[in-house]
Amino acid sequence: MLPLDLAKAGQVGHASWYALYSRTASGEMMNPSELTAAHRSLPFGTKVLVENLNNGRTVVVRINDRGPFIGGRIIDLSKAAAANIGMIDSGVAKVRVTHAGGGALETLGRATSEAAKAAAAQEKKAQTAKPQQAKAAASGGSQKAKLLAAKAPAKTKHAAKSRSSTRKIATAKKSYGRVAVSKRTHAAAKRGLRKGAVEAHYNPYAILGDMPGFMKPAAKRASRSARA
Repeated sequence: MLPLDLAKAGQVGHASWYALYSRTASGEMMNPSELTAAHRSLPFGTKVLVENLNNGRTVVVRINDRGPFIGGRIIDLSKAAAANIGMIDSGVAKVRVTHAGGGALETLGRATSEAAKAAAAQEKKAQTAKPQQAKAAASGGSQKAKLLAAKAPAKTKHAAKSRSSTRKIATAKKSYGRVAVSKRTHAAAKRGLRKGAVEAHYNPYAILGDMPGFMKPAAKRASRSARA
């Protein structure tokens, strides 16, 4: 806001904005990209400071048209001026219009413009940094995913190798068990054959004695003669 000792007049009310390409009341063509405004009574060429009371942003405009003609509105800004004080979206904003003599208004306008440019540059820098931060975060996530993906096959390979080793050990144990049983059976069979051979050597009828019915008819005849 302009210091009180430099301010000669001030109005508080609502401002609106317009964008036309027709001739203004001063005779010059309206250019929405220039910092101009319409006022009902100020002389053409007068420069005023317009402050948006909602956000504190200011702009210096030159009066080159007449208006606005709607109750409660004290100034009608060009589109560029409205953009400078952040009222494009709202369309209407509560403002203070200050008119100062000498170069005070120009000085304040330049300072305000520089502050606005600095704020815009800071905002642009912040917006530029966001994609870089997002890219860095995405890159970090990608590297982490790659690392996990690289570790996964190694773990899978190790697990498969462990399972294969376990199966080999189990198969070896089964094979050893079969061989051991086979050896024991073969040894027992050899001992049986050896025993039978020895008995047959000393008693030729030993092997026949194990046959069913061997020598039984003779036994029956002996029992009958004994009864007689």
